[in-house]
Amino acid sequence: MWNEIGWDIPLRRSLHGAILDEWNDLQEVLQDVSLNGLGDDEVSWVLEKSRNFSTKSLYTCLTHGGVKDKLTGMIWGFRIPLKVKVFLWQVFSSFS
Repeated sequence: MWNEIGWDIPLRRSLHGAILDEWNDLQEVLQDVSLNGLGDDEVSWVLEKSRNFSTKSLYTCLTHGGVKDKLTGMIWGFRIPLKVKVFLWQVFSSFS
């Protein structure tokens, strides 16, 4: 919390030795930081061009690392038995 004196950040435990020295150094750096007049925060979702959240973009990022493999995507569109699709998907996924 910021007050007229400076930053007052309560801690749950006591600090000792090198950690206390680092904490004091950090507090010295923070003395020159003021949060007044910075404006409102803005939230945007970087996984979509529109900057709006979508579960599809999150799912794509989590499952493909943000990059889709067109070959494995095409497998699911083929008119072949599901067990063949799964086999092909496993084969091509093992190479990527």
